[in-house]
Amino acid sequence: MTHAPDLPSRRRFLFGLAAVLGGPGSALAQDAEDSVERRVAEIFGYHLGVDPGTLKPADRFYEDMGLDDLLEIAEILTDVQKKFGIDIPVDIATMFETMGNVIRYVKDTLAAKRV
Repeated sequence: MTHAPDLPSRRRFLFGLAAVLGGPGSALAQDAEDSVERRVAEIFGYHLGVDPGTLKPADRFYEDMGLDDLLEIAEILTDVQKKFGIDIPVDIATMFETMGNVIRYVKDTLAAKRV
């Protein structure tokens, strides 16, 4: 006769499994977050004609990146939407001031889609 493992053992197993399969804080989840940051930087780098590795999340559109054309910012955000399959409403987009704001929005939106 077999018996079910006690609840604490089961819980440890499930938490361990979640960590391996991509739960919050897992290596896979961290890779996904890094991937979002890298891909957003690649989009910005492409439009700015710079190496994406030189861009930082804290870089501001106007002061640091020299983006002074709203159409160019709109094109960048359109590419971000296409790349990640998300929608960035205009009222939200107008609040973005840094690349980090865009990265955070993408990460949060993708996380909400997974739930």
